[in-house]
Amino acid sequence: MSMGRTLNVEALYALVRLPRLEHELWAMRGEEDLVVRNCKYPSSYTARARDKAHQRGRGKAPLRRASPEQAPDPAPSAAPLPVPSQALTESPSPALPPEAPAKRMYVRSRAAVTRTWLCKNVAAVFRSVIASEHFVAEVAKRPWVPTDPCWSEWRPDKCPTLRWIYPGSVRRLVWAFTDGSTGGDRGQPSGCGVVLTEWGVVVHETGFPCRASGSNYLAEAVALLAAFLAVPAEFDLCVFTDALSVKQSVERGLVMDWLANALTGEYAITQRSRVLTAARPVLNVIRAVLGAKRARGGLVQLHHVYSHSGGRDFPSRMNDRADKWANKARLDALGAPLPLKLHGEEEHRMAIGRVPVSGPFRPAILRKLRGGALDAWGSRVRGCADAPVEPGPMAPLRARAAHSSRLVAADRRGVAELAAAVAKTHDAGLLRFLALAVPEWLPVERRLQRADRVAGRGGHCKLCRRGAGEVPLSETVRHLYVCECPDMRAALERSVVDGCTALVAAGVSIRGPCRLPPESALGSGPVPPVGELRWVPVWFDPRRLFWMEVVVRVEGHVIDYGRRDPLGAVFGVLPKHLDSLLAWSRTVDGWARRSLKAQEELRSRLQVLLLRGAWQVYRPRAGIALPKVWPVGPCGGRGAVRSGSMISLS
Repeated sequence: MSMGRTLNVEALYALVRLPRLEHELWAMRGEEDLVVRNCKYPSSYTARARDKAHQRGRGKAPLRRASPEQAPDPAPSAAPLPVPSQALTESPSPALPPEAPAKRMYVRSRAAVTRTWLCKNVAAVFRSVIASEHFVAEVAKRPWVPTDPCWSEWRPDKCPTLRWIYPGSVRRLVWAFTDGSTGGDRGQPSGCGVVLTEWGVVVHETGFPCRASGSNYLAEAVALLAAFLAVPAEFDLCVFTDALSVKQSVERGLVMDWLANALTGEYAITQRSRVLTAARPVLNVIRAVLGAKRARGGLVQLHHVYSHSGGRDFPSRMNDRADKWANKARLDALGAPLPLKLHGEEEHRMAIGRVPVSGPFRPAILRKLRGGALDAWGSRVRGCADAPVEPGPMAPLRARAAHSSRLVAADRRGVAELAAAVAKTHDAGLLRFLALAVPEWLPVERRLQRADRVAGRGGHCKLCRRGAGEVPLSETVRHLYVCECPDMRAALERSVVDGCTALVAAGVSIRGPCRLPPESALGSGPVPPVGELRWVPVWFDPRRLFWMEVVVRVEGHVIDYGRRDPLGAVFGVLPKHLDSLLAWSRTVDGWARRSLKAQEELRSRLQVLLLRGAWQVYRPRAGIALPKVWPVGPCGGRGAVRSGSMISLS
């Protein structure tokens, strides 16, 4: 890609976010195979018949007959019979042996080949289980008491029980508030909270854990189903949830009773949509429960309430209450084994790495393949013995990793999030800079020396005094961001100021420049509802002269500056627990919790700003040191000019 050498393939695809056609092909084949088997298409019966033949031991894999072009060549035809005039004068031809019957040839089906490839590359496991009933119906043994354990004993891996009203009881109206909570670390369990109220009075509240799924969607859907099961089927139920996506998924394809302003329980959705929906097992049960409740006369209404709005109205306060129960259940379940199975799954299933896929299959396969590519990239070890070791504040966290793998080995998730944020900008120049900066492949003197393109200049830095000393300091990508060149230092300071400005605009208090943490304003004013105030250095400032005020809820959720790569911080790789630290912001009246959307926008803005700032730091170096090799346009354009085998950023 540059300087006569080739960039790592996994690095290129991971950073530029290019789809790998081979992976896309196998992911689509695997998804189509499962969709066909779980639907009632004409081809579905053929596919299931092959599976049954395989189970009876007719072969090692599902087989199909060879197509005409795959069939063996037919036997050579006999010689043409002589015409009658020739038969009188010529001797008869010898008798030919009877033609042998053509052999039936069978080849492995495309579905079998697809499953074999997925089992090998993503550790996929395919199972076929007889689907059970979505729920069990029974008559309540006693009148409805919200605190009775039978109404809140259901768990996601168990078959739910929908109870009819106790004979002689009166129908009632119940308001339910649900919420789900998911931890920031991968693999942590989720939590579900349900609060039941009657006439503005809380009658019952509970929380329970749920398996991790990578997002909050599954926990919100499970909490919604728990609210449906917490009251008899004949009761009228109004459910308030802050998960708009779950509400829309439940209502998608649902026939609405506009006169009663309630859900009818009858769905008109395609088979493919049913199989490929997110949280598929839970939504299958929700659809069945809604139909049963509607058949028994119970009305169900779904309402959306904004999460963490800080409002004092009744729905907002009850949503915060359900959120506390969900967080409590999630924290109590840390370290405890939770079943991964979800009741209500389709008959033909797939698991990746022993984790059942409860949503669309194609994204799950591609995520596993992308994760494997990142693992292969980050696991490369150092192979150059004479590579310089960067001392000082830019020392790499993973010094034993390969030169192009040091950043991703230090924080694989952070690098993937940075690449996703840059891809959303659709800026080709910024994307090119990212592809060369993260693997530390930017054209610098050290890399030119490795490619034998320095023309006798040497690989040391020529812009600062440390590069011209008795022991010349090699100019690497890490040295660029601690170089003493005035233009580059000014560009780095502007990058730090831009990042601090974005934090201030989001409501974060910033102090600096100063070497010690400021003491003013700490402890003054209103106290945050949870956690304690603390001043921590701004993570993207290599000199640690600026400090930001954060709310620390858990002692371990503090930026560990000794466990993060300093170059990654300059490029925009965010710390691990930044969401927890920036969850609260100061307001005129006190403290307000940031919404998840506001946190995501702040993260994306910081990532793009910091990477653009790192790009601006490199531009003066390219224009001052070697303007003929890396020309910088007069207007500072964003394009990249390729000259020969070098990449010229302009």
